[in-house]
Amino acid sequence: MATHKILSKNNFKIKGWLDNNKKIRINKKINLLKLSNINQDDHIIIADQRNQHIKEIKIQLYKLKVRKKNIQSLKYGLSN
Repeated sequence: MATHKILSKNNFKIKGWLDNNKKIRINKKINLLKLSNINQDDHIIIADQRNQHIKEIKIQLYKLKVRKKNIQSLKYGLSN
């Protein structure tokens, strides 16, 4: 969880992490959230390898009334 370390080091308040991978093993110090824990004023960073996954997550967040300006996305890797 390099992203967690970087954001924490730079004094960002992190509410938690969303992940749809049921097999993920994560440090107990990192709070895994469910979509129901997201507020419309939260700032969200989406990082994924596939554009389709990013799009699906954004749609779910829009349904929760999260503002578009509060959502940032980053596609990494080589796949679409």
